[in-house]
Amino acid sequence: MEITEIHACAEKLIAFVNPKSGGLQGQTVLDQLKVQIGTENVYDLVKDHGPEKGLKENQLEKNLRIVACGGDGTVGWLLSALDTLHMRHKDLVSVGVIPLGTGNDMARFLGWGVGYRGESLAPVVQSLSTAESRLLDRWAIDVQPAANSGAASLKVNDNETDSY
Repeated sequence: MEITEIHACAEKLIAFVNPKSGGLQGQTVLDQLKVQIGTENVYDLVKDHGPEKGLKENQLEKNLRIVACGGDGTVGWLLSALDTLHMRHKDLVSVGVIPLGTGNDMARFLGWGVGYRGESLAPVVQSLSTAESRLLDRWAIDVQPAANSGAASLKVNDNETDSY
């Protein structure tokens, strides 16, 4: 196969699904996504014990698009794993959300809606594969007791700005 400019810019889409999210709607989403984007591109966060397996298998991909299927906890789990993995092309990774469950503030903020309601995923997958990325600044706060004073000190760790 001859590699062309189109291949160099092609984006790979993978999905991480929490099958326990959304009153077990996650299992339905898992099954639909396997049909839509292929079994090899869909990872079960419960069976795989987290997102690390799928991220490691795709860490050399350029222009990787990831779909997090679950609530805010699932999205945070995936983003934290991305922070620790040190992917080669991390700046070119985008994360979209199919919101499941009740805690979907991240999906709502990013414009993906308030929750999955059993609709066909074909248009959703198409939207996620062509959506414009937005930058998101993630940071963490570490509160530790100050030595011998009873007061607490505050340390803010500002992570790099990521696109999601």
